[in-house]
Amino acid sequence: MVVGSAVILMRKRSQIARLYSIAVKSGCQRSGIGHLLTNEVSRAATAHGCTEVRLESRIDNVRAHALFRALGYTPFGAPIPDYYADGASAIRFRKQLRPGISSRVVPEKADNSKIRSLDSNQAPPG
Repeated sequence: MVVGSAVILMRKRSQIARLYSIAVKSGCQRSGIGHLLTNEVSRAATAHGCTEVRLESRIDNVRAHALFRALGYTPFGAPIPDYYADGASAIRFRKQLRPGISSRVVPEKADNSKIRSLDSNQAPPG
């Protein structure tokens, strides 16, 4: 059973990675999975030579904002109006990465025994 996912975009000629999507299954939220996934994004971006991760988040998603801030992301720029299909605005966040420094912190509640990291050369299971 998949309880969470994260999609990160990286380009060959850019040191900026983009956290395109992160989601945790309803009922599994607040268990540390989002924390684990976000830290894994930072680790993967660092391993690919990126020095920064950026993302956009709905302006009203205060739980996600708290998670991102707790993990070292800071808001930047002005909100982007009408970013989402329903007209909601987005806030942009970024995190500076330090090559060679692990950003992986496994939260106490997370059970990472069933989480498998995929590198860019592996196919997803199934």
